Amino acid sequence: MVNVDRLIRARGDVRKILSFPATGKVEWSDPGELGKFEVLQGISFKEFDIANAEVGLDFVECEFDRCQFRGIRTNGRLWGRGNRWKSCSFEQCDFQAMGAPVNSFFDCRFETFSIQNFRPHQTFFESCAFAHTTIEGLKALLVSNRNIKNFDFNKTPGQIVFRNCHFRSSLFRQCYFEGVVFDRCTFTSVDAHACSFEGISSDVKWWGEQKTDPFTVFLGKALELVKNKCGQKSAAYREFESYVIDYGCGRTNSRDFSACLYSNRVPYDETELVMDELLHLVDKFPF
Repeated sequence: MVNVDRLIRARGDVRKILSFPATGKVEWSDPGELGKFEVLQGISFKEFDIANAEVGLDFVECEFDRCQFRGIRTNGRLWGRGNRWKSCSFEQCDFQAMGAPVNSFFDCRFETFSIQNFRPHQTFFESCAFAHTTIEGLKALLVSNRNIKNFDFNKTPGQIVFRNCHFRSSLFRQCYFEGVVFDRCTFTSVDAHACSFEGISSDVKWWGEQKTDPFTVFLGKALELVKNKCGQKSAAYREFESYVIDYGCGRTNSRDFSACLYSNRVPYDETELVMDELLHLVDKFPF
């Protein structure tokens, strides 16, 4: 059994720390241990099979070699800062609100994999394969910090780099590709919906023309939310609809969508009625 409490302040090879055999696969599917909200730092894992759990653990400066992740769900955990993943697989996983700052993935496989609200920073993928994968709400963090550097980039500009990767039967939805680099990648049956490709770097064009962008999709969902909460005849709906029309027609380029709900034309009780759920909706989009 993997005892997380013994790993919290430990460093080095997890097999030595826990007195496990030096070789052979280690099955780790204990939801109680995997679900703990703890941070493990500086630990190496080799041939671990982690399956069927909601993961609360976060890993920092750890190494994973030939590990399998199956049926894993997590919300902003697991891919902590500065990890290296070698020949790992992620199958039937559902990831939400992920960052993966200064993480590097080498020869990893992602299959029937879904990730929503992905905000990477200096994140590197080399020779990875993506099949039946959905990436929704991707937006690289573009803030530079000279003290934080992923040396695997090897002078490649950008904040997230896919190099020599293959994408097959996969979908990008409501993504911003500014700061994203695709270098020598291949694409088979890959589609993109409501994405912004401004600022992308790619040696091949693999996407089609976009009929809309992530922010416009968000406004449509937000307007529907206001209608459901306040009614189509409410002041809140009227003002929000006017803002959506003005933005769509180019009469305003402001993305301060909540300003119209805090005007003196909207009763405060209507604003309060909608704001909590509106903020939850914001969390699902890459702003």
